[in-house]
Amino acid sequence: MMVILKQTVMYLETEDRLQLLSQCNDESVIALWLTRRLADRMVQAIFHGLDAAVPGSRAEGFWREGAVQEATAAADEAGLHHPVPADNPAPQHLVLSIDISPLPDGQQLIFHAAGCDASFALGELPLLRWLGILQRLYLQAGWGTADIWPTWFEPEISGRDLHVPEGTVLH
Repeated sequence: MMVILKQTVMYLETEDRLQLLSQCNDESVIALWLTRRLADRMVQAIFHGLDAAVPGSRAEGFWREGAVQEATAAADEAGLHHPVPADNPAPQHLVLSIDISPLPDGQQLIFHAAGCDASFALGELPLLRWLGILQRLYLQAGWGTADIWPTWFEPEISGRDLHVPEGTVLH
């Protein structure tokens, strides 16, 4: 199984899918494609896991207090966020299923595709930041969020203010 160390996420309108460009522990880069149907189920399961892990949802508190945004700004300022370099061509894999399991401080996602399994472990704050990126991409794609995202997880920016060109990289 491949272990993902870093991921850059993009929405590609021509595919109407999310591309998870993933750098693995062996320095290889793979592109995992995620359909909206599977992304919806994944997001719901992640939030269910966050709520189950901590009664009263510590994740909600982190989000409301701005801890995720502060951690993101600090990492950006330190230059820690660099996009995953795209190998030409990176192997492409359509994700067929995702296993989600709790970690002491976060969750592990295991992406299953034909001929490729890859795990991605995220602590609670990085997981919330990653979910924030996914939510922005949902808004960019015009995908509804009302039935998928909890009400407390409000977007950092409104959908009408989001003008992100095709292929914009969020990481």
